[in-house]
Amino acid sequence: MAGSLLVTTVLAAPLALGADNNRAHAADASITGSNLSVSSLVVGSFTAVVLNGRTQNTFANIDAFTVTDPTGTGEGWNVVMKASQFSTGGATPLTLPVGSLTAATPSLTANDEGASDAAEVEKSGGLIDTGTGLKILSAPAGGGMGEYTTTFPTNALDLKLLPKDVKAGTYTSTISVTINSGP
Repeated sequence: MAGSLLVTTVLAAPLALGADNNRAHAADASITGSNLSVSSLVVGSFTAVVLNGRTQNTFANIDAFTVTDPTGTGEGWNVVMKASQFSTGGATPLTLPVGSLTAATPSLTANDEGASDAAEVEKSGGLIDTGTGLKILSAPAGGGMGEYTTTFPTNALDLKLLPKDVKAGTYTSTISVTINSGP
């Protein structure tokens, strides 16, 4: 019987799909926060008053200022506006009563589309010459991250003058804003 022999050769290449080309690499991004900040406060002069024997008010404007939270902590922040008691200074100063100066409620606008929603920041107006000042802005935890412009309406500062308390003179008060961590 005659036999037949069939010889077949199969060439096989290793099939490790992309085994040598699929290498992962970790990419690090180091992100460092900065400090909370508030720009300089600029207050206009109060309108002059001629006493007339009745309760009077005099007004001043507050220029816009910037509040910035680049901390990257999400702890929130608050801005306190404070005024010293109005005084004529000198050896025997005349003073106006504490609780005479009111600040209007400010508005807040985000300066970048990536900032937290400005509507989440609580805004307040009220007496600022009380010794402790007034928290005019309060960003909650997780909010207030980014840069914002704080604006006030015209005549935002209202100095109430009661005839029983006011003597003629030039009175001065130092008005400041400070930013603090936490709502």
